[in-house]
Amino acid sequence: MRPRFERAESHLAVLQDVGRILAGAASPDAALGQIVERICISLKWEYGACWNEMERSRDTMVTLTRLDHLGVKLSIDDFGTGYSSLAYLKQFPVHSLKIDRSFVRDIATDGGDAAIVSAMIAMAKSLGLGVVAEGVETRQQLEFLRAAGCNAYQGYYFSVPLPAAAFAELVRRQLPQKQ
Repeated sequence: MRPRFERAESHLAVLQDVGRILAGAASPDAALGQIVERICISLKWEYGACWNEMERSRDTMVTLTRLDHLGVKLSIDDFGTGYSSLAYLKQFPVHSLKIDRSFVRDIATDGGDAAIVSAMIAMAKSLGLGVVAEGVETRQQLEFLRAAGCNAYQGYYFSVPLPAAAFAELVRRQLPQKQ
């Protein structure tokens, strides 16, 4: 484990870099890719280990709070699996939950998955959090999620993964044309 002062310097460097990225971007959303890369890769957080580090590190909490103040929106990915914990909903300044695809896959046919997803959405809403459902592949899944109050979706039902330029073109084609 690295000495505490090195971690603190890394956290300060991340905050400074995120501030520079945001200052040069048209909006926080436009800088999202760079911000995620700077936070996760530069701090050498591996998938999952990131949350273990958060449990142990006051510096990480300070960093997340400062990122929140900079306008960076934080989400708990793969909620309901692995390292995601209900405690994070209280401990960290998160703005949304991403429901793992393993729960979404069978919501139209499995009452247990449907109940779990409905409960996750209701809990998130009662806490004032947004909800993103991962792995939406069918109209039935989308209709269930909409009826349950989910407000964002991602998955093959909408599109295969795309490079940034192709995604921008897809969005441009779907926007109403100005007359």
